[in-house]
Amino acid sequence: MYDQDAQIELLKSIAKSQPGGVIDLKEKSITWNSPLASASSIQYGGCEHLGYSVTKNIPTSKYYSESEIFTLAISLANEYWSPSDAAALNAAVAEKSFTKAVLDNSTFFHIPREYYSEFYIEQNFTAGYVTIVWARNF
Repeated sequence: MYDQDAQIELLKSIAKSQPGGVIDLKEKSITWNSPLASASSIQYGGCEHLGYSVTKNIPTSKYYSESEIFTLAISLANEYWSPSDAAALNAAVAEKSFTKAVLDNSTFFHIPREYYSEFYIEQNFTAGYVTIVWARNF
């Protein structure tokens, strides 16, 4: 079991280091809204499986290109979590060491990483928004 109190403390620390976010301790998430109608959010926590995800919703009328998806995901990982995970994403993209899967309006890029049960990037396009997610779970 992962320490629930430690997860809450980490979320509080992230909220302090990234001002302007609204923290929801019940959902173990923080959301930042921008004046341009885009939003960034993180979720962190778990009991049996510990996971972390960063999501960016952007108003747009088009899908993002793979290059745009990867650039944004690497930036999100670096800004909201860990430069080492951002570097791992960057290396996977440079080496093309990922598998791509398309399901309905979503595109997934699964990246093999030691110690993680999941490490992926997702793009979803609905109702005039593109959503980019970078997630990793133990």
